[in-house]
Amino acid sequence: MDKLVRPIPKTPPNRKALLFLFLFCGVISFIIWLGTQKKDIKKDSFSWMKPFRISYLVNQVNRDTNRGTQEVLEKIRQKLAVNTGLYGIVVYRLEDKVWYGINEDVEFKGASILKVPIMSAASQAGFDKMYGEYSGKQLVFAMGKYSDNEAAKTIIDSFGEKEIQSIIDDMGMDHTLFLQNTTTPLDVVEMWKDIYKKPEIWEYFQDSIFEDRIAPSLNPNIQLIHKVGTDEGVWADSGIIKCQMTNVKCQIQPYILVILNKDTKRDEAEKTVPEIAEIIVNYEAEYARQKLPPPASPEGKLK
Repeated sequence: MDKLVRPIPKTPPNRKALLFLFLFCGVISFIIWLGTQKKDIKKDSFSWMKPFRISYLVNQVNRDTNRGTQEVLEKIRQKLAVNTGLYGIVVYRLEDKVWYGINEDVEFKGASILKVPIMSAASQAGFDKMYGEYSGKQLVFAMGKYSDNEAAKTIIDSFGEKEIQSIIDDMGMDHTLFLQNTTTPLDVVEMWKDIYKKPEIWEYFQDSIFEDRIAPSLNPNIQLIHKVGTDEGVWADSGIIKCQMTNVKCQIQPYILVILNKDTKRDEAEKTVPEIAEIIVNYEAEYARQKLPPPASPEGKLK
């Protein structure tokens, strides 16, 4: 007669042990991931440690959406459609605090445009500060007028890359990485908004040997405070456009113009960048004329 075999009761699962195992695996996975990120610290010392950044979508409330502006942007888009590479363009009116643009939050190579924060760092330290045999004033002059790379390296070596990135962050350039030399058109606007508050250094951004991009569109009554960027596939310019301080005939409102690009052909860019600048300069001049109040009646002829 066969023996009656009682079934072995199943042990109920230990839910606490399962939860602990799940959490333990999660922690180990995070540590492994963090270790892989640390390998890139030297290449990008600041990006992985940066706090969460708010999307550029918050800026949409300040975008100029009037019909004339949209027609100008469409005209520029048509011009860019037959060009090689990608362009990022922003116009920011300093008085109205409104802007318009194309590819405004796309990442581009800053090239020598990112010498501006280096120049600002030297300015804040004082132009009389010596860096070996050169003063801060001499180095800033060399960077502004000639885009001198050795002058920039001297300032960077003195301050350190981390401090330059800190200055960039203080300017509000939340999507700019100094070590990677990357920025966006809207970040470059933030940079020039900061420089606009520092008229004591404007002279170093004028009359450089690179007055072949935005400058040809401007008449002598207009002041251009700017910095160009040139590299492989890059032929860019950006800066502040305003009336000369002593010229009463100029009636434009001050604005920032940023023209960045990448993967371009130099011969195309040399033609396209000045053409884009001319379209915008002419439109902004017309915009300012439409906003001006009517001229006062001549004295003695008031009605």
